[in-house]
Amino acid sequence: MTGNSPLFARRVTKRFQQRCPQGPTRRFTTLRWFHADAFDASADYLGRTVEIAADALTGPQMAEVFTRAAGRPVRFHSQPTDQLRAHSEEMAAMFDWFNTVGFRADPAALRAHHPNLTTLATWVHDHWSAPVEPTQPS
Repeated sequence: MTGNSPLFARRVTKRFQQRCPQGPTRRFTTLRWFHADAFDASADYLGRTVEIAADALTGPQMAEVFTRAAGRPVRFHSQPTDQLRAHSEEMAAMFDWFNTVGFRADPAALRAHHPNLTTLATWVHDHWSAPVEPTQPS
């Protein structure tokens, strides 16, 4: 059995499921789908880099998703990378890369091939709840 056979992919996926008895989150389900598809249709993937993203949202757009789910305003705040750098050079370098190079995923093209990709709005609806407001002492 080679490392690029469909049987190998199924065994790897089964092992992953056994090690995560509580069940994978949706994002792992999506990643597993791409993993299995890369083995099943390897000719479609050879020599390609596929960046996986179900959404391409700005910070304010993400805040709006959380606002709708929370039923109260959620504000996006961008922090300058120099402030991050004071705490973590690695974190600052990551956000510098996001802001200058960034990912080149094409969610529409990915969705055409895999229509069940989870959007942020779906993930928030299924897996997130707004923090409870702190109560004031009487």
